Amino acid sequence: MQALIAFTEQELDAFARRAASAAVDEYIARQSREGNVPMVQELITRKEACHLLKCSLPTLDSLIKTGQLKSINIGRSIKLNAHVVNDFINMK
Repeated sequence: MQALIAFTEQELDAFARRAASAAVDEYIARQSREGNVPMVQELITRKEACHLLKCSLPTLDSLIKTGQLKSINIGRSIKLNAHVVNDFINMK
């Protein structure tokens, strides 16, 4: 015989968040044990990248288009890895 358990929407949401968090923690721990530590990326906007590079948006777009800088599309927004931008600055 099976028992029926009822949850409120808030309880179910909290349960799902805890389960997801535990799964992510376990994945990171497993990857770390295997020597595959995932790299955390700090993503910045094009405007923030322009501020760091001291350039205009069209210049940044040109750097991305020519492959000198790599961008990441997230939905309709374009982001850049802050470490990549800083490495580009230090390369000059």
